[in-house]
Amino acid sequence: MHPRLCNTSLTLALCFFIAASVPTARAVTPAAQEDVVVPASIAFDVTPNGVDVTLPLGTSQQVQLQINNSDTLPRQPLVYEAWPPPPPGVAAVQEALPESLRQVALPEQPERVDPELSLALAAAPTERTEVLLFLADQPDLSPAYAITDWNARGRFVYQTLARHAEQSQGALRTWLDGQGIAYRPLWVVNGLLVQANQAEVQALSQRAEVALLRANRIAQLGASLPPPGSRLAQFPVVNGCDIDGTCWHVRQVSGYRTWADFGVSGQGITVANIDSGVDFNHPALVQHYRGNREGGSFEHAYNWFDPGRFPIPNDLSGASHGTHVMGTMVGRGNGTGNQPAVGIAPGARWIAARGCRGDS
Repeated sequence: MHPRLCNTSLTLALCFFIAASVPTARAVTPAAQEDVVVPASIAFDVTPNGVDVTLPLGTSQQVQLQINNSDTLPRQPLVYEAWPPPPPGVAAVQEALPESLRQVALPEQPERVDPELSLALAAAPTERTEVLLFLADQPDLSPAYAITDWNARGRFVYQTLARHAEQSQGALRTWLDGQGIAYRPLWVVNGLLVQANQAEVQALSQRAEVALLRANRIAQLGASLPPPGSRLAQFPVVNGCDIDGTCWHVRQVSGYRTWADFGVSGQGITVANIDSGVDFNHPALVQHYRGNREGGSFEHAYNWFDPGRFPIPNDLSGASHGTHVMGTMVGRGNGTGNQPAVGIAPGARWIAARGCRGDS
């Protein structure tokens, strides 16, 4: 039996435990070498009783584990790849989850009111402007990490975020309604998009449940192509790749090593961008668009989202910004210098949402 090696930074340690019929026996070796713990009620002898293996990246090694049953009853050992649920009444042994991963992170902003927003309101105190309001109370999403079914995990995260926003925003929405302030509830992050003037922003900043108030900034999309005369403009679009079909930017981040050494190019993974849109018919992208049903048919529901309700994936920005970004992520080719893979994960499928209007 050869349990999977568990990655612990640069050191790979063998992780296993044995379970029998009631009562359960287990043998565990965490990253640091320790004795294998086997309850006296189960007569298992495990050799060796500790394993500590360090391997260079990209290599593998077989480790033999001998388990002897000296009991009079037959026992069937089970080898697990990771920690299983603990027996009833026994606390689970879990690595502490960083606080930053327990909930949606708020923007980094020292002041409660964004200085840029304060300046804009000072210039026109009575005019209402769009303000992003973030509540301090963000839901705990840490239980999602224990849900192995991907669809069930997604449902849990959505339901937790939506329910928490609905429940925690009640008093604030009532106050906004009473003040005649227009707002739009948000749930991906617990907050609201409000239309407020200087006095109203000041009043909102005094409320205990409000963490931050920020200007709703509009960012301009940069050009996808380098300006004429720049160093990058000197590289031909196709011939900037090696003879083996590896483009210079893939080589810069050693993406080709992941493809060649591990056979991993993103297969089995779906990635997404929120940008100006994506030209789904682009020859480097169409074959692995998740909505491609083969034979010229496409299903865009749940594979493309446009708040403007345009039903077909498209990129209306003048610079094709979103298409360019998606190509950098997953753009495929045929592996030659003429049609190289320009994406870092050309084996992945993709979906997209429009988050920008035109060039902003």
